[in-house]
Amino acid sequence: MVDLATGEAAAVTPEGTDLPRWSPDGSYLTFSRLGSPSYIAINEICVVPGAGGEIRSLRPFDDETYTLAWGSTGIYLLALKGPSIHLFVLNPDDGTVTQLTPDDPPGWAITEGWIGLGCTFSQDFTRTAFVHYDITRRAEVAVLNLADSTVRHLTDFTEMTCGWQLGKPEAFAWTSTDGLPVEGILTKPTGFDPERPHPLVVVIHGGPTSTSLLAPLSDGDHWYGAIPQLVGLGALVLQPNYRGSSGYGEAFRALNVPRLGLVEYEDVISGVDALVDRGWADPERVGIIGMSHGGYLAAFAATYGDRFAAAVVLSGITDWVMNYVSTDTCEWSRQYLGATPWEDPGIYRDTSPMGYISRAGTPVLIQHGDRDDRVPIANANALYRGLRDRGVPVRLVIYPGMGHGISKPRQFRRLMEEVVGWFSRWLRLGESAMCRERAEATIVRTV
Repeated sequence: MVDLATGEAAAVTPEGTDLPRWSPDGSYLTFSRLGSPSYIAINEICVVPGAGGEIRSLRPFDDETYTLAWGSTGIYLLALKGPSIHLFVLNPDDGTVTQLTPDDPPGWAITEGWIGLGCTFSQDFTRTAFVHYDITRRAEVAVLNLADSTVRHLTDFTEMTCGWQLGKPEAFAWTSTDGLPVEGILTKPTGFDPERPHPLVVVIHGGPTSTSLLAPLSDGDHWYGAIPQLVGLGALVLQPNYRGSSGYGEAFRALNVPRLGLVEYEDVISGVDALVDRGWADPERVGIIGMSHGGYLAAFAATYGDRFAAAVVLSGITDWVMNYVSTDTCEWSRQYLGATPWEDPGIYRDTSPMGYISRAGTPVLIQHGDRDDRVPIANANALYRGLRDRGVPVRLVIYPGMGHGISKPRQFRRLMEEVVGWFSRWLRLGESAMCRERAEATIVRTV
């Protein structure tokens, strides 16, 4: 708080807080406070008098929340609910919450897989405008009447994609090797035949405290993983919400600590087994791709086991010690692996893809930005050299100026073309001239 007369400033909230929102009369402030450990634990919603004082902590959900506004009837927030994102209102007096967006009642205009983003409320908090996805819509602007839960769509961008072969996403559940229930998103290609096996591509989200969502075209996984393109070529796509993902409670988020890779691999491979056992997936034509932590898991799967016919590693960690001494977030490693490399070198070795390079045999496409401070490019170079020395097919594509993520449309297009070409070749999705032309190259620096 700044005193306008004197210019003096005084802290109202403690360090490590975010998303401050004033009460309608300005007498109270709500904010989000990080849990501990900060990368793993969920955040909590706090309320404090505007002039400072005792802080009340509220935890309305067993998962992450995002505070939007404080209106006349309470604190409005978004929260994950499995593979969907819903709008809720929190009563700051007693901590009770009410979901404002129904799951899927008859006649409701918002269908299964609702994802609401960027809500903006009317001054009297009777309506909210937002961008939403669901299982049938792609990023539409709509207005929700909070009193009677009716929706009026202002756009129809989905009409532009009506001719696309996006397949149909659906929730898919299985049991991991240790008995843990796991859920993911399964997208079936148009013309899916349950009586014959299909090529399968596993697309791993990053984080790991992220979530693969049910609505198609709803997040970066669809871009980095080229999901629409792969589905259009007849592949099944599985997006597992492995242990460590958000949307399934704080305890689930911590189940991969400290055995990263090892336990997550079991969640992924058991999902593959479930599809193979049903006769839907061809065990000889299974690929894996991921970005960031998903890229790490793709690299781990490519070196640790031999179940995948091809892998694509996007900005993935391959050696935890090397990454620890060069990343901009070494605290992340300490929280997830439980120690520094000098305190417990064994866990850093056992969870690193490079620790299993001597038995690697999966063809790998590596794509990385040369300005990545989160996962420095030395990770890509190590995996490339290790696979090359073993005679394993490997291709490294470097994107100049790209950090931990892509912001240029041209680079996105090239990245997706590389992904489709790699899987087309190794999973036999369909030969292409691009695939044949690039088969001989091993290191490519894009523009």
